[in-house]
Amino acid sequence: MTPILIVKFTAMLLWCHAAVLSAAWVRAVARSDHKSHIGHFVSLVGELVPMAAAAVVLIFGGALLGFPSVVVVLTVVVPAGVVLAFLFEVDRLSDAGQRVEAQRLAATLAMAVILVALRGHV
Repeated sequence: MTPILIVKFTAMLLWCHAAVLSAAWVRAVARSDHKSHIGHFVSLVGELVPMAAAAVVLIFGGALLGFPSVVVVLTVVVPAGVVLAFLFEVDRLSDAGQRVEAQRLAATLAMAVILVALRGHV
């Protein structure tokens, strides 16, 4: 595999895991008190802000230093930040055990396999 394919596959896995975690976050918020939904959304956005700031710093730093492959790094950094934000919030809202986490990872891998099968490539 070429390095670009590895980066694309890693980014695809991260986006798939973000989708699975976003569904888990929606389910956890739906189970919570109706009056706290806005607070949960604000908390999620608060988790996403450091990721967005890191992406901006990475873009400007790469442009100032003249790195040509900042976009390649961003294809992994952005979904990784989204995954971390959802993971922190899902962990805060629900007390899922290792079995549930394993199911989430299995769903992530299944989604990635389906995407690769439908597209015919990474």
